[in-house]
Amino acid sequence: MKHILAGALAGCLALAFFTPWASSYAQENGRPVVVEALEHGFSGFFLLTTTGDGNYDVFQRVEDGLGIPETGNAVCLFHETCYLEIAHLPREMVGQYDGGGSNLGPVRLRASVVRDAYATLRMAGPDKRSTSVDAWHDAISRFDACLRNGADC
Repeated sequence: MKHILAGALAGCLALAFFTPWASSYAQENGRPVVVEALEHGFSGFFLLTTTGDGNYDVFQRVEDGLGIPETGNAVCLFHETCYLEIAHLPREMVGQYDGGGSNLGPVRLRASVVRDAYATLRMAGPDKRSTSVDAWHDAISRFDACLRNGADC
């Protein structure tokens, strides 16, 4: 009996050690794992909001109006930090990421592509700006499709 309990305890400790931090943090705060992974895993580059119905709007931090379409929904918070609405995460998809871990990999990858495309746009010279804006918009479109229905992840 003593060996069984010791083995069970060792197994629990090993499982706790390898569980992604985002999963435990999100569970403690009552927020979905995918929300925490996007907000905290990208150092505030993404901001997710909800009206409490389980659906989330995804915003990306922007430095200025460069590349933002006229129809874009941009909001500015205190300290002049601005965010652009770029995607929607329906409640039906939130549940797919509750376990954390590897099923978040494709979402994180798409989020990284958006972040990197925006960084490239910010550094692009005037001759490359149009191409960079198109690449950023394409990355946003693919990220949105990934979040909405798991497509293009």
